[in-house]
Amino acid sequence: MRGAFFLSALIGTDRRTRSPGIRTPGLVFGLCVIGGILSACAGSQPIPTRSVQTGNVEIAVIARDWHTEIGLLTNQVSGPLATVDPTTSGARYLLIGFGDRAYFADHDAGFGTAMAALFPGPSAVQLTTVGALPEDADHTIVRLHLPQEALDRILEFAWNSLDRRDGTTLTRVAAYGDQNVFYAGRQTYDSFYNCNTWTADALRAGGFPFEPSGILFASQVMEQVQRIASLQAPENAVKLTGQ
Repeated sequence: MRGAFFLSALIGTDRRTRSPGIRTPGLVFGLCVIGGILSACAGSQPIPTRSVQTGNVEIAVIARDWHTEIGLLTNQVSGPLATVDPTTSGARYLLIGFGDRAYFADHDAGFGTAMAALFPGPSAVQLTTVGALPEDADHTIVRLHLPQEALDRILEFAWNSLDRRDGTTLTRVAAYGDQNVFYAGRQTYDSFYNCNTWTADALRAGGFPFEPSGILFASQVMEQVQRIASLQAPENAVKLTGQ
C-alpha cells in the first residue's frame, strides 16, 4: 500500500505549470525516492554530535516531500557559477538541485520515465532563482552558517557537477521560464545516487560532517542538517532574510 501511494503520486505532476522555486509533489521529486522504496534497508543515518563549523554566511537547506536542494543569496555566489543563467537574472535567491536528466528534458515525461530513473543514467543540475524562499507549510527549511570559503567549496562542487563539453560550455537540457533552468550534469543519476545524496555531498564539500554513504531520503538529509544547526552558534550570522 505504501509503495502504491508513492507511485501514484509520481504520475500526476506537470512541471511546466509550477512557478520557479515552488516545488509541487509528484514525479519530479518522487524520482528522488523511488530508489529508496526499493532499498528500504537504508535506514536512519547517524547524527553528527561533534563540534561543527560556523561563520557569518547563511545558506538554506530546503526539503519538500522527497526532494532537497540548497538555497543562498545570489550576491553570495562566487566563481564561474555566478555567470550562469539564471544566476544573473537579478533575483534575490538561487536554489541549486540535482535530478534525472531524461525526465527534465522530456516535456511529456510520465511513469515510464520515472521507472527508468531507477537505473543509471545521465543527471541534470537545476538552477532556479526566486524572489523569496518558499516559506510555507509544504517546505522545511533549515539554515546553516559557514565561512565564505566553505560556501565557495559548495559552489565549486556544484560547478563541477555540470557537464562542460569543452571545459567551459554548458549544455542546457530544459528551461521552464527564464528563472528555472536545467543543465546537463556530470554524475550518474540512479536509485543509489539521487537528489538527496547529491545535497549531502555538496554540504560535505563545504565541511559539514555528513556520513559518507547511504543517504537516499530527504528525511535523512534533514535529520543531519537539523542536528548540525543545533550545534552551531548562529547569533552573529548574516541572515538570508536580512540581506
